[in-house]
Amino acid sequence: VEKRKSEVLMLFLFLSVLCSTIKGYGGKKISAYGDTPSACVRMQLIRLVICSVVGLVMLLIRMPSVLFADSAEFLVDLLSGASTAIFVISWTLAAHSDAYMLVTACNTAAFIVPMVFGFFFFDESITLKQIFGIVAIVIAVFFLVIYNNKTKAKFTWKGFFMLLLLFFSQGFVNVAQKLYTYRYPEGSNESFQLFTFLIAAVCLIVWEGVHLLRNRGKGKEPDAPLPMKKVLPYIVVMAVCLFLASYFLTIATKSVASVVLFPMNSLLCLATATLMAVFFFGEKITWSSAVGLVFTFASLFLVA
Repeated sequence: VEKRKSEVLMLFLFLSVLCSTIKGYGGKKISAYGDTPSACVRMQLIRLVICSVVGLVMLLIRMPSVLFADSAEFLVDLLSGASTAIFVISWTLAAHSDAYMLVTACNTAAFIVPMVFGFFFFDESITLKQIFGIVAIVIAVFFLVIYNNKTKAKFTWKGFFMLLLLFFSQGFVNVAQKLYTYRYPEGSNESFQLFTFLIAAVCLIVWEGVHLLRNRGKGKEPDAPLPMKKVLPYIVVMAVCLFLASYFLTIATKSVASVVLFPMNSLLCLATATLMAVFFFGEKITWSSAVGLVFTFASLFLVA
């Protein structure tokens, strides 16, 4: 029975990685159209609305007896939704301006956040080997910054801020997933996903509303409309993959410790993203990127 359960969980993890990889490909392809925060918000808002529709359909199919076990459950949804809103914006802006390998490495490094929270809140231990793993990922990012500076624009504080937002937002998305299944093991995953994406969509609507009012007050012209024929097919596929990646990974958190699940997820995502960066986006493997990738893989093996 335990072996069968483990195989099912690995299947969910594999499906989550597959969906994340497809989502990453689509995100990189349309990142050029989201080169400003406002354009990025509009693209991601369409995506989150589609995610919400998918979540609503799944919720109606598997209607739970209650949507919330208690009022605190909504706070977990709020954390997940706000983190998701920040993540989709920071990822798109970072993917537009930085090398895909560097963006992926920072996304990978986000496993540190649920690992630390797992130690303090989920009764999960951190070993000396895992601490070495955290040090290795820091070294990896350093070498990938060198690689980024040689292949893309030079390092800027704005770019650094985007990567930092990406790191923490992805980390807190994972924390919310683990917190939900830890606090509410019998809760509705469909409800959690639906409210996550609804809250994220509301966050972006508020942000865009404030942005439009501020520009109108300054007499600025609104941004040009998005080329919907070019971006909409990618957005639809990305939306479905974003929902399914989150859905499958949340299921896996029910039985796998954060210090194992999220590094393992990151390891598989990094492997597929590296292949995609080389074969689809034309990024070359240089000495600095190779060293960075070696340290990244070493880090994930140490912590998993």
